[in-house]
Amino acid sequence: MKKVSNWSLLCLFVLLSAVVSAQTYYQGSTTTYPSSGSQTYSSGQTYTADQLAQKYYFEGKSYFDIEQYDKAIESFNLCYKLDPNNEDNTYHLAYAWFKQKKYDIALSYINPLITNSASPKAEYFRIAANSHDILGDYNKAIEVLDIGFSKLKNAGPLYLDRGVIEMIRGSMSDGIYYWEEGIKKDPQYADNYLWAARYYAETNKKMWTILYGEMYLNVKRDAEDFNDVAKMIFDSYIYLLADKDNFENETTINLQDNRYNGLENAFESIIATIRQDYYDVFAANEISLESIYGMRIAFYNEWNRQYVNDIKVPLFNRWITIDQNGHLQMYNYWLFGSLDPTTYKFFWRNSAQQFSSFMSWFPFNRFRVEDEDPFVRNSYFY
Repeated sequence: MKKVSNWSLLCLFVLLSAVVSAQTYYQGSTTTYPSSGSQTYSSGQTYTADQLAQKYYFEGKSYFDIEQYDKAIESFNLCYKLDPNNEDNTYHLAYAWFKQKKYDIALSYINPLITNSASPKAEYFRIAANSHDILGDYNKAIEVLDIGFSKLKNAGPLYLDRGVIEMIRGSMSDGIYYWEEGIKKDPQYADNYLWAARYYAETNKKMWTILYGEMYLNVKRDAEDFNDVAKMIFDSYIYLLADKDNFENETTINLQDNRYNGLENAFESIIATIRQDYYDVFAANEISLESIYGMRIAFYNEWNRQYVNDIKVPLFNRWITIDQNGHLQMYNYWLFGSLDPTTYKFFWRNSAQQFSSFMSWFPFNRFRVEDEDPFVRNSYFY
């Protein structure tokens, strides 16, 4: 379980992928705060109590965005004293304490929001559950997430955190269950695809690392770990096409299922067909954009010839849309360009018009998975 343990350490602080954006904050000293009425500063500007509360709140957010959490807490506290009913401020105050690893204090602010908020946000439950779990109270963490599920049935981040918490406890089967449930409930939330891809990278079913990994990169195009995920996908192709024996020594989870999975059977059948043409290339473990693209085109053509009308795969339908718009090569180079930067730069310089056309089309034609048609492994078992 060595490899699983290493990347599971990332889980302790898997929280709130979307942090508030930086905002310009007010300058000037603040030494007192009024309980009512207004306050005039040396600059001559007068604030009502509500305006001053907002001033402190935006100051706090600005400090938070640049990770100056001590100063953020000072400002959020001043706002809290003036306006304790400001949910956004209370949430950010709790989150800042969480960032400072003061989990008991974070809970003292976030728990009332969980109990009393008319429109609770997933982030409230995430801060509370992760605080309880880090403090060693697994049962309370699960209780908080269950309350979250009852109020926010389709909140992908809650499924992510439940899976992470279960995985830390050593229950990988429960972890992948919740990540895939999160994909079903909230298919546009990217991080469940990522953690599912990482899970399958530790198994003998690495085709799902390829599929979930590529879904992640399509849903979250600006991912900071884009290059790492592209490499994880490439390594999974090596496993399937050329180097299974070596990878078997590193595989920690051997999945066995007597059920028939239509997509897995079709995918593995095509890989077996094209393996003879690409074994030597991938066995050499030399990354080549041309080889990756050629192999994936061979797969794509075989899929369209044999299975496209019988098995619905949102990702492969996305390939068809990209191909129909003339961008399939550009798309593949976009995915894997970081693995072979020399070829990528050369191709970009010599195909500037094609890349320009692709980048004019791609950002405005985002990949969406319909809620009623989620893409998860279990949906292909018969």
